[in-house]
Amino acid sequence: MTTTRIEYLVQQALAGKATPEEWEEFQQIVMQQRQTEELEHALEKSWPGFQASENIPDQQLNEVFASLMQKREEPPPARVIHWNRWIGAAASVLLIISVTVYYFKSSKPATQITHRASDIKPGQDGAILTLGDGSTIVLDSMGNGIVSKQNGTDVVLQNRELVYQSPVSIDPNLPITYNTLTTPRGRQFSVVLPDGTKVWLNAASSLNFPAAFTGAERLVKITGEAYFEVAKDQRTPFVVKANDVDVRVLGTTFNINAYADETATNTTLLEGRVQVTRGADSRSMHPGQQMIAGANGLSLNNSVNTDQVIAWKNGLFNFEGVGIQELMRQVARWYNIEVVYPKGIPSIEFVGKMSRNVSLPDLLEGLKGAGVNFSIEKDRKLIVLP
Repeated sequence: MTTTRIEYLVQQALAGKATPEEWEEFQQIVMQQRQTEELEHALEKSWPGFQASENIPDQQLNEVFASLMQKREEPPPARVIHWNRWIGAAASVLLIISVTVYYFKSSKPATQITHRASDIKPGQDGAILTLGDGSTIVLDSMGNGIVSKQNGTDVVLQNRELVYQSPVSIDPNLPITYNTLTTPRGRQFSVVLPDGTKVWLNAASSLNFPAAFTGAERLVKITGEAYFEVAKDQRTPFVVKANDVDVRVLGTTFNINAYADETATNTTLLEGRVQVTRGADSRSMHPGQQMIAGANGLSLNNSVNTDQVIAWKNGLFNFEGVGIQELMRQVARWYNIEVVYPKGIPSIEFVGKMSRNVSLPDLLEGLKGAGVNFSIEKDRKLIVLP
């Protein structure tokens, strides 16, 4: 694409004369982050007073956004949210144009956060280990080394990960000792179980498991959300209990979301094969499928976005097609806040991705174009207003 063409598209957008096809072409340039220097030049040439920089004032962003919205004849459809301003992934010109395609189902202009409390930091690695005798160990600030011994198994902290190192032979007559790993709100952690299975725990979750697997099956229980990479053992099935759902596998990779404040328990399979049982209903799954255990029983989702499901494990928020309530439930768990809607719940659908390593005010700054007002109170309460 030539510079002349880019200048034309920018001029058409700013003049409010862009056809739907030209808008689509314009948005694709932004979303694919192509030819940023040409875009910057076109903006400087076509937008009076615009000067590209790494720290573009909010007022200038809002002026561009408001001008373009006024010149559109019809409300724009929902589009991808660009988070580049807050994670430093794009040139300054993309920050400006990102606002122009920062659309939601409601067509209100961008609003400001009414109160900015001292930064609420994102979550981090950390957990509480409850041993078989009921004693607890806070793992957040501990260094590497053995933290406990359970039924002959060394419990070792290695580089922010808990590892259960079982002896070669285990006395089957020993009583089973259960441990529980709990991640409070604002924490996440991973553990390698005695059989070599690795589990990642999301915020506000727990995993209950034996210090050594000695029975006919490897049984664990979870609350909240966990991602599993199960060690293969054809003779000993691995069983996960989550709410009233059992997931039985031999060796595979899957995610379970079983938060109490969600409407269903969702099992998403990435590799291998699992069997999901709820009451008398038992069904098998294949990779790329999600089993939903909701109010109407088990149902299979064949078009699940697996990247979105495991985004948390990869350090991301993925808001593709997510409503504000679901989005805010994720935010509340990760930032350890309370979210309230004193004037009702806005009808908004978000699209986009963002790092989970940004502070809460920075995340809210990225959401403010939705036409929603946010207020952060000192007691870690987030007020959402339409």
